[in-house]
Amino acid sequence: NEEEKEEKRRRRRRRRRRRRRRRRRRRRRRRRRKRRRRRRRRRRRRRRRRRRRRRRRKWKRKE
Repeated sequence: NEEEKEEKRRRRRRRRRRRRRRRRRRRRRRRRRKRRRRRRRRRRRRRRRRRRRRRRRKWKRKE
């Protein structure tokens, strides 16, 4: 039994898992149209990061 356990451990070490990144595809419902035209369009999505700048007001000093 012990030997078998050792074997299993060794086998486990040998195995290398490769991680694959999967792209998620969004499924869209298609409406059926009488006229069908095939057009391939590539859409590139741009993500815009908005940076909010907060300005602190320096209080005016009375002289």
